[in-house]
Amino acid sequence: MSLVILCLATIGIVSVATSVLVAVLSVLLRKPLAKLAPAAQARMLLAGATFPLVASLVLLVTALAPSFGWIRDHYAGELHSHPHLCSAHPISGWPSISLVIVAILVAARLLQTLISSVRALSLSREAIRSMKQASHLGQDGLRILPTDEPQAFVIGLLRPTIYATRGLISGQAKHHLPAVLAHENAHLRRYDPLRRFVATLGLRFHIPALARRIDLAHERALEMAADEQAAHEVGSKIAVASALVALAKARLHVPSSAFAVVGTRSASDIERRVVQLMDDGTQRDWPTRAALFAAAISAVLILASGADTVHH
Repeated sequence: MSLVILCLATIGIVSVATSVLVAVLSVLLRKPLAKLAPAAQARMLLAGATFPLVASLVLLVTALAPSFGWIRDHYAGELHSHPHLCSAHPISGWPSISLVIVAILVAARLLQTLISSVRALSLSREAIRSMKQASHLGQDGLRILPTDEPQAFVIGLLRPTIYATRGLISGQAKHHLPAVLAHENAHLRRYDPLRRFVATLGLRFHIPALARRIDLAHERALEMAADEQAAHEVGSKIAVASALVALAKARLHVPSSAFAVVGTRSASDIERRVVQLMDDGTQRDWPTRAALFAAAISAVLILASGADTVHH
């Protein structure tokens, strides 16, 4: 029990510390990040969103190295009077009341995250089932909803699907269809609903105020990245910008629990997306996913190589 309490407390302490670090870096690197392409911003924001949870788990597993037989504890078998992260030998002491409180808070957060995730997944399945029943299959695998509001969105987590309304397919907004479908196909190829879900899980271990800021910025970056890909596909930034403004006037509200990517909804966000889309300045699409993955693997290997130091 003492070891479980210490593990939970470790997750809490490391999560808060790394969340503060992300907050500081976001302020210091605000201008360089703003100069990145939206796709690169989305990758960085996703990394920042998941950093506290991933860092705490990696550090915890590294500290528990003797428990998994990765390294030998120098004092294995001896009785320790102070609680610490190891199951290789008996511990006589208990964590302080402050660590117990932190552990309880973390346990409550983990339980809340598990319950909300299961509930969201259940709602997602129900929403997808309802959408499928209410729609019919159109050309190119597009599912058509019988409503006159011109809208389109991607819904689904592991196997996302594009839904469009009758008003977009055959109404006055029909000329926006190529730009809209190009935007939604960008979400589809990038698995943006899954990215949003992963970011949401990671943000539960951030400081609440920072979590809200990262969440909004991440959603906006995903939309801007899809806008850019759509403009490249249809060959016209103006066409995508016009579609953005037109569809924003008749926004179809889709429950967030359905893991739908429907775009940012406020007028200010639409304006920012249009301005970003029409900007002819050169933006760096870096770091790439491969670079971020390599950096993460390198950090894990460095920690693993120093497991003895981390443990003791």
